[in-house]
Amino acid sequence: MYLIALFLALVPSSSVETFSIETIDGETISVADGMHLTVVYIWEPKVEDVVNEFESLNTIASQHKGKSVQFIAVCTKKVEKVTAYLEQRALNYHHVAGKEAKRVTKALNLNGIVKTIPRHIVIGKDGEILQSAAGSCNTIHTLVEEALK
Repeated sequence: MYLIALFLALVPSSSVETFSIETIDGETISVADGMHLTVVYIWEPKVEDVVNEFESLNTIASQHKGKSVQFIAVCTKKVEKVTAYLEQRALNYHHVAGKEAKRVTKALNLNGIVKTIPRHIVIGKDGEILQSAAGSCNTIHTLVEEALK
């Protein structure tokens, strides 16, 4: 099993400003736009826990399809590498990679302290960070349900 640690942590701010990103498919998505709850999943292809989690993440995304929630997967690897990886293992999220992924981590004020990957960040419609947690997605479904009420 691979363990990858990245220097990621939320700074004391508990909210983010509205920002837009471009997915690897060329779609523009706005975060903290007042209209969507946003689940950000930060991952790396070589982490075994990531591969094992894709099925659960796909189920969560499917259960919330058509609701005012968007799911964004962020990987700092090059777009070509992420695309090739996703051809083998489906993750039904909007995908951001490469330089655009680094923009996301900057917009989310991620820096400084070693944290493990995968990482889940749930951002309310108003930009409030509802959860930022390393590891599995066990609480994401419940948190999304509560936030959508």
